[in-house]
Amino acid sequence: MKKTALFLCLALLLIITILLTGYYHEETSQIFGYGTIEAREIHVGSRLGGRVAKVHKKEGSSLQAGETIIELDAREIKAQENEAKAAYASAKANLEELLAGYRPELIEKAEARVKEQLEYLKKLKSGPLPEEIQAQEARMKTAEADFHHARKTYDRLLGQVEQKIVSEQDKDNALRTMDMTKEKYFAEKKNYDLLRAGTRSEDVEIAVARLVQAQAELKQLKAGPRKEEVDRGKAFIEEVEARLERLRIQQEESYITTPVAGQLEVCDLEVGDILAAGRTAATVLKPTDLWVRVYIKEYDLYRVHLGQKVEVVAERSRRTQFRSVFLNMLFSWYTPATEIKVYQGEIVHIATEAEFTPRNVQTKEERGNQVFGVKVEIRDVEYLRPGMSAMVQECQPDKAQEKKRE
Repeated sequence: MKKTALFLCLALLLIITILLTGYYHEETSQIFGYGTIEAREIHVGSRLGGRVAKVHKKEGSSLQAGETIIELDAREIKAQENEAKAAYASAKANLEELLAGYRPELIEKAEARVKEQLEYLKKLKSGPLPEEIQAQEARMKTAEADFHHARKTYDRLLGQVEQKIVSEQDKDNALRTMDMTKEKYFAEKKNYDLLRAGTRSEDVEIAVARLVQAQAELKQLKAGPRKEEVDRGKAFIEEVEARLERLRIQQEESYITTPVAGQLEVCDLEVGDILAAGRTAATVLKPTDLWVRVYIKEYDLYRVHLGQKVEVVAERSRRTQFRSVFLNMLFSWYTPATEIKVYQGEIVHIATEAEFTPRNVQTKEERGNQVFGVKVEIRDVEYLRPGMSAMVQECQPDKAQEKKRE
């Protein structure tokens, strides 16, 4: 009888142990791990850099997509833009002038020059006229007569100076007059000899070269601008347009904006600070893009795969606070302090290399174990905030079946 009772007790204890072990395994086998909810961080800045002119938002402010956070000083860029606009207007006017062709006044002026050079060449080839030679001969004889008269006057004054009838000053004046008339006579004689000799071949060659140059210029004006000149004008306009576009982009870079809606997490710049090019100016959190990372041991990897639907469990406070201490104590007996909220998530990344369990999530038993990081995106982010603790577990069997039916 005692053996039978002992056997029944052992059997009952074994059954209870099996039931408890199965219950514990069923409860814990669904949990993948614990982690902290994080939000996508966007680090905004400027590729240009410069001095901070204005800070539009403070830390903690809500931001809309495209909203300006920090404005940099862009006066120098504005001045360069005005300069480029002036260069663009000048280049455009030059191109329009080339396309319109040369003005009629320039063509008429070139024609007159060709005609003038042609007449001059004819004159050189025909030589001086007899009338010109006679006129030059008359000028030469007149100059010669003046010279002889001045020399006689000077010779006469020399004797009077010795007799002290005239002064030395009168003698010097007579000498200067004689020298001047002599030079004039020699110049007129030289011109007369040149007229008698006719036009030199060198002068004719120079006149021919000038005529050819004038005709070439007239031909160029009538033909209009060359294709190369028009292409060069168009290329210069494209160059200035590219410069304006670059300055426009630089001016946009002076406004540091957020690409998405979110919350300004970090912004420690003040007016007057210098921001280096390419440095982060502010950090924006994207609260609608939340995720949690858990760490799974190697022998549990078979339970997870990319795209797998999981549940993210978080707690939130639900207790109502009263001014009365008695009411707070009374309702605390019936109302739990927190409630469990389950959110839907999806595994989007599984690490390919193992690592040691991070200290902020490891327990004493887990220290030294190597695990694989698993990233879970949270689909429904209502009431969730970055920094909250969360647990990731498998979907409940009934929920998984419902998802398959859907």
